[in-house]
Formats: sequence, structure tokens, C-alpha cells
Amino acid sequence: MFLSILIPNYGFDESINKCFLSIEKQRKSFIKDFEILICDQSNKDDKQKVLDSAKSLSNVKFLFLKKPNVLEARKTLLANAKGKYIFFIDSDDFVEDGFFQLIYETLEDKNFPDLLITSYWIHTQSSQIINKNLNTGVMTSFSYPQVL
Repeated sequence: MFLSILIPNYGFDESINKCFLSIEKQRKSFIKDFEILICDQSNKDDKQKVLDSAKSLSNVKFLFLKKPNVLEARKTLLANAKGKYIFFIDSDDFVEDGFFQLIYETLEDKNFPDLLITSYWIHTQSSQIINKNLNTGVMTSFSYPQVL
């Protein structure tokens, strides 16, 4: 498995549909395999809505936590990920078409570093778009923290 896409989620929001669709659309252009792991911490009513929303996803695994805790959700996702690379995305975010293929090509160009940092965009309520450019960087010597 090349990539694990990890989604911590608490509650159901219509934006989760956009998140799921944007990830599933990546299969058209991304040449590597990937899995989707969702750690859901929703209440009973929202949990079914999240499951229904995820029906369009391929190669998806649900993990459930009873008590809402973002740190525990991320740890649980990491502990279950099988991918060589990890990509966290929040359930209210989305990725543009071709994003994962671009990431793969960048990794390949940089000789597959341990860490890749990218820029991101923020869409505000006033429809203004702000680019948070982190000057895409790589780290080739990286010690992985232990997940407790």
C-alpha cells in the first residue's frame, strides 16, 4: 500500500460529502494504490449518516471511538494505517483533482523523502481564498515518533 488517507471525524456535516468525493475522484488520476481510514466519533444518529455518505468510497475502513478525542482518533488512525506514506485530511476539507498524483510526482522527483510539506488554501465565509504557502519542503532524515 502506497498511501493511507486518514480522516478523523466527529459528527456529520454536509462538507464530509465533498471530502469523500474529492478523495474518491483521485482514483482516476493517481497511479498508486491507497486506502481510506475514517475514525468516526459521531453520535448514533450521525454515525449512520457518515456511513451512508461513505458508500461511494472504495477500499475504506471505519474505526470507531466511543468518547470524542481528536488525539486518540489520530493515534488510532496511525496505528491502523498500512501505507508507506500518510495523509491526514479533516472531514470538512477537500483536495483538488489530481492532488495525490502531483504529490506522488513530487515525492518521486525528490527521491521519496520521509516527509513532504505542501501549501494549502483557505476558503473563508466571505468567499475570499487565502493561499497559505509553506514553500513545499522535504525532509530526508526523519525519526518517526512512536504512537502510544
